[in-house]
Amino acid sequence: MNNRSAGQGFSLIELMIAVAIIGILAAVGYPSYQKHVMAGRRSAAQLCLLEMANQIEQRYAADLLYQPEDASAAQAAQQQVISISCTTEGNLDQFYAMSYPVGTTTTYTLQAAPQGAQAGDVCGTMLVDQDGRKWLVGARLPQNECW
Repeated sequence: MNNRSAGQGFSLIELMIAVAIIGILAAVGYPSYQKHVMAGRRSAAQLCLLEMANQIEQRYAADLLYQPEDASAAQAAQQQVISISCTTEGNLDQFYAMSYPVGTTTTYTLQAAPQGAQAGDVCGTMLVDQDGRKWLVGARLPQNECW
């Protein structure tokens, strides 16, 4: 005969099995979640790069120069492009250093270098130039998987 009444609850072994199952599910799910979050930040940085390129192209359409020939004016123009451009939600600047390192009157190259929590990104630093070419530096994945 079973002396167990209906209102006794769970045994310690049943509780430990439930905790172990939850732990296994978390161990499998959390890395996948982290990978998804990093991919979302990467997409936001790509959008920001393309927005910056669009703004530079709009300036080129007006002035027929990507960057003024005067060095101080060029630096001010770079700062203006960088500060105006990234309109994505969240704090993208915590995860990517957006810069305009190479530019002349006829060329430019924009880059987004991962930093902070995004520093270990498998796609590395993303770049785009005046011809719309996109490439990666320091990537551990093929370009078609990152762009």
